[in-house]
Amino acid sequence: MGMRAPLMNRFVTSQQVRDIKKDIVIWGRKKYRSQPRLFRLDGDIMPFRRYCRQFYPAAQEPTTPVSNRVEVARQ
Repeated sequence: MGMRAPLMNRFVTSQQVRDIKKDIVIWGRKKYRSQPRLFRLDGDIMPFRRYCRQFYPAAQEPTTPVSNRVEVARQ
């Protein structure tokens, strides 16, 4: 039992480092988009976006329904 935890920690840490290194490429290519395209697996993200909008100075609720504005990205 004494060796299991250190081995598992080492394994999990190596997997996390591998995943973060892959994400660095994605983070480096990020661009701001005022109305980003959604992916169908994004789920119900629009309520979260509306909530976050209050923290930006130029935040305004859209006048058109979200269903008319959202373009869903295809896989």
